[in-house]
Amino acid sequence: MLLATVVWQGLPPGSTDAPATSNTAPARPNPGSEASSPRERRAVQADAVSAPHITTPIDGAIVAAVPFELAWTPVAHGLGYEVQLLGAAGEILWQVATETTRVTVAADALVPGHTYYLRVAATLPDGRRVPSPAVGFQFGGTR
Repeated sequence: MLLATVVWQGLPPGSTDAPATSNTAPARPNPGSEASSPRERRAVQADAVSAPHITTPIDGAIVAAVPFELAWTPVAHGLGYEVQLLGAAGEILWQVATETTRVTVAADALVPGHTYYLRVAATLPDGRRVPSPAVGFQFGGTR
C-alpha cells in the first residue's frame, strides 16, 4: 500500500480564512521594486480579494421546492454580483445580475432528482470578476 503525505503551503485550497496569527512579518517591497509605487501596492492588495462564499443552500443540499433563496457572503469593494444556475454539464440554465447578496431562484426548468450547481461572481471596481466555487444541490421536487 502506498501512503502519501501532504504538506499544506499556506491555506488549504478553497479556504478564505486567514490564519489568526503569524510568526513572520508581512513582506514589504524594497524601494524601487516592482510593487513600490502606491498604485502598484493597491493592485497587489486587490489581488487578495476573497471570492463570495455561498451560504444557502449548502453544498450537497436537497432543495425541496422552487422558488428558493440563494445567499452568499459579500466581497469587499464588490460593485455587484452575477448569479448562475448551471446544469450537470456546466450549461447556464438561469442567470441574473444583482447588487445584493441574496436572490430568489425561480427556475422553471428544474427536474426532480437532477443535480444542479450555483455560482456567484463578484465584479470589482477594476473590472475583474471573482467567482465563487460552484455549490451543487439536488432538486427534490415541487414548484
